[in-house]
Amino acid sequence: EVEVRLIEAGYDEELHGLLERGELDLAFVLESDDPAFERVHVLSDPYVLLAPTGSELAQRTRPIRPREIARLPLIGYRRADEGVEAFLRSRGLEPDIVFRSDEGGIVQGLVGAGIGYAVVPLLGVGESSEVVVLDVIGVPPRLITIAWHADRVPSPAARAFVEIVTGIGAEIAAGYAHE
Repeated sequence: EVEVRLIEAGYDEELHGLLERGELDLAFVLESDDPAFERVHVLSDPYVLLAPTGSELAQRTRPIRPREIARLPLIGYRRADEGVEAFLRSRGLEPDIVFRSDEGGIVQGLVGAGIGYAVVPLLGVGESSEVVVLDVIGVPPRLITIAWHADRVPSPAARAFVEIVTGIGAEIAAGYAHE
């Protein structure tokens, strides 16, 4: 007796609006301190650098630092306030953005083709022989939560879903720790 409806949104503002209007019961959003929403932490998703397989950087064994990232030709998100680009600017580093896209497959394809590098959350990286995944140090992870409107009590089905999702998030985090 539970209807599951999936909605994809480009940015958290859209999901927050749907929660506020009661069009969604739950949404995966980035952590925030907005008092209009209750939330439960799901996963700390580390950022990684995607490099073309044949590049010199792809052979690197130590993690990449923010200052090194800012010197690379980067493929960034469509919005400059999303992801690592905003973090770099907050540290006084001006990234060299050569292309913008929010589509993970396009980003990975462009990196694989040697157009640039990309700093993306590990959870969104797909397997590719054209791209090497390198660890990043000094950049805070993306904090994923599951949220609902603070004025609404989640149904038993929604509470069960939150419990399942947090369990899966813990399993993913345990896998990250063993890599």
